[in-house]
Amino acid sequence: MEFKLIIFIISVLLIIQINQYVVYALICDNYVFSYPQVGQNLNLKDQSINQNLNHKLTIEVIDENGFPISELPIYIDGKVFYTDNSGRIVKIIDDGLHLIEAVESLNLIDVKASFVKWFDNFPNLKRVINITSNITLQLIYSVKYKITLYFYNWYADKTIVPSLVQLVFDEQILNISANNVWLSSGKYSIMKVLFRDENTVKSGKYIFEVISPNVLKIICQVADMNITLLDSNNSPIANHDVKLVTAGGVELNLNTNALGQLVINDMPFSEYKIVVKLGNQVITKTFLFAGEEQQLFFPAEFKKEEFSPSTQMFPISNMQNYSLIIILVFILIFISTLDIAIYLLYRRRASIK
Repeated sequence: MEFKLIIFIISVLLIIQINQYVVYALICDNYVFSYPQVGQNLNLKDQSINQNLNHKLTIEVIDENGFPISELPIYIDGKVFYTDNSGRIVKIIDDGLHLIEAVESLNLIDVKASFVKWFDNFPNLKRVINITSNITLQLIYSVKYKITLYFYNWYADKTIVPSLVQLVFDEQILNISANNVWLSSGKYSIMKVLFRDENTVKSGKYIFEVISPNVLKIICQVADMNITLLDSNNSPIANHDVKLVTAGGVELNLNTNALGQLVINDMPFSEYKIVVKLGNQVITKTFLFAGEEQQLFFPAEFKKEEFSPSTQMFPISNMQNYSLIIILVFILIFISTLDIAIYLLYRRRASIK
């Protein structure tokens, strides 16, 4: 009788000691422990081996704005799994204790993620979960996505390089000066794309949502300028120095081509002024450029003599040829007459002697 009582007391003590380790395993990372009195290792996960009950474990990974994060690794009992496009991992798992481990950070070519917290503010990356029913765990990460912005000429399929791009997100203004930018999830509005000191987009026209890495093409109000300058006779003002003044007051010294055209690549849609000097007149013409070809008429006659010396390369006209011949004939007649007069004077003096 006394022997049975002793065996009962020892059994109770063993159960109490094991329960202490079980409680400890529920709140610590190491859920494999040894019990020295029996000299063997006990793995809490193995408790489910003899049980037939399975439950669904769902792990959701979202960013700080509530958007799902895909392709993020999570370890379940030492085996890695990756979240799907909805930011979830769903597994059928045995009842009992299981180790869930989150990664601290993830730096990829176009995604950067940093662990923030578990849904219940559990402080560690690793945690042991006792599965007794279907359960959902949620992790929150701070995430930045690589967004590449390309800015294009309105009509031509070629890029431009703006000096400044201004975005608005959650009432905050973000100024960027490069094509590649790291953004958190959410909706963004493009307010400015400065090119040659002009805003080339309508504020708030371009709105895009960031939920993953992306490449965006922005069409800007920029085009190649082709302006033909004509005088009062409808003749092109060719090979002539002119001045183009932008709306911001920037002056560009230019020269028309042989057809009287000003051809300038990638000019913002805006109001411009052209200043032309014709003879003694200085004429200013204001026009609105929106990408189309234009003709500008100047109320003065353009004369070829107004070309600068470097551009006065014209053939001599037939009239000028006739005038030159007549002058030469007169010179020859004058020289011949002078010779005859001198000869006659010489003969007269000789006869007197």
